[in-house]
Amino acid sequence: MTFGKDQNAKKESIKAINKKKESGVCSTPEFSQHVSDALKLKWQDPEYRNKCLKHLKNIDVNRSDAGKNSRLYENEIAKNIVADKVYYPNEVCDRIVVRNGKIYFVEIKRKDTAGQRLKPKQIEFKEIAKDNYEVIYG
Repeated sequence: MTFGKDQNAKKESIKAINKKKESGVCSTPEFSQHVSDALKLKWQDPEYRNKCLKHLKNIDVNRSDAGKNSRLYENEIAKNIVADKVYYPNEVCDRIVVRNGKIYFVEIKRKDTAGQRLKPKQIEFKEIAKDNYEVIYG
């Protein structure tokens, strides 16, 4: 992750590292300590740090856009599914479990009284899934 003028510094450091590898100096703990100290000093420069952080934020934004586009595509395809009712997995259960060749939908609830109730869609799905829907109180 280098920016502008840092490209030349990176190339020079790679050349220096390759020379040191040839001479066997690169593998010493002193060399590793020197490199980590140099990076710590460089990181203390607020301008450099801000450039790095800005670059990292852009990477995260691009990843979330990819996920959003994937969900939009999935939703378009899901509209064409012919069914009586379609449930999103996150609406009806916490886990989908395969046990002895059968599929079970597992909902995990807290032991306290407030967290024991199933939501309306969960109740509806439990009636459809019958024995394949389990509620575990933990």
